[in-house]
Amino acid sequence: MTFKLLFLVFFAYSVLLVIGLGYVYYFKMLPALRRANPNVFITLEPSSRRKLIKQYLALLDNTGEKPWFYMLVRHIELLQIIPFIMGVTLAILMIMARWAHH
Repeated sequence: MTFKLLFLVFFAYSVLLVIGLGYVYYFKMLPALRRANPNVFITLEPSSRRKLIKQYLALLDNTGEKPWFYMLVRHIELLQIIPFIMGVTLAILMIMARWAHH
């Protein structure tokens, strides 16, 4: 029961994280950055995305704006580590369950 619950939480968190971060990135951050600098382009490279996120945070800090997703963007690295930790926990639980049955 614990494994199934943990898997459902992991899956739901991961899906919501991908949808939420995608929405914020494509519909909030990029348009605001393009208004400030028309030379900003969509990128799929993680390092370039991090640079754009830092630029966006600097833009928000300079303007003093704090939109509803500000803390999500500010702590994006932490939010992306959580699914990794949950995945490792699931893998350990699967190994332990398999070991316990043999």
